[in-house]
Amino acid sequence: GTTWTDLSKNRNNGTLTNMSSSNFSSSNGGILNFDGANEYANYGDQSEFRVVNSITVSAWINKDITKTDNQEILNLYRVGGGSYYVCLIFSIRGSSDASNTDKLQFFHRNTSSQTDQLFSTSTISNNTWTNVCFTSDTSTVRFYIDGEQDGTGTQNYQRDVSESYTAALRVAALPLIGGT
Repeated sequence: GTTWTDLSKNRNNGTLTNMSSSNFSSSNGGILNFDGANEYANYGDQSEFRVVNSITVSAWINKDITKTDNQEILNLYRVGGGSYYVCLIFSIRGSSDASNTDKLQFFHRNTSSQTDQLFSTSTISNNTWTNVCFTSDTSTVRFYIDGEQDGTGTQNYQRDVSESYTAALRVAALPLIGGT
């Protein structure tokens, strides 16, 4: 795939998967256009992506339709023993869950298959640029939509913290690996 260059001081370059540089729009400030089906940027295994205590993820999104499957904004997973273990997912919930359709979703699963699944209060509108964010420490998850807090919840299960696993970060990833 094509290398997507991180221009920040961190230099966390990614590989565009199932897409090319034609998905890039310089006229809109350098955004990538993901199809929501099979396109994503893979940042691979980098030690700074191994979440120890707290994490904040923020993104500008403009979703064009409501999908049946979740639309992932970020997927941080680990591979161990030939299996995928989803560590953290930040997504927009699909229509398969009527009570949470188009809400921001935080999903966490540890290697003991214990899961936390929390949702924002408000929904994300179609065809509107929206700044979305979540913060999480070891116990509390907070959602923000356009800079305003929009829900909070308790994370019940401890994250697995170890330097002995391979972690990978995907942006605008495929539908939920190991789904719910």
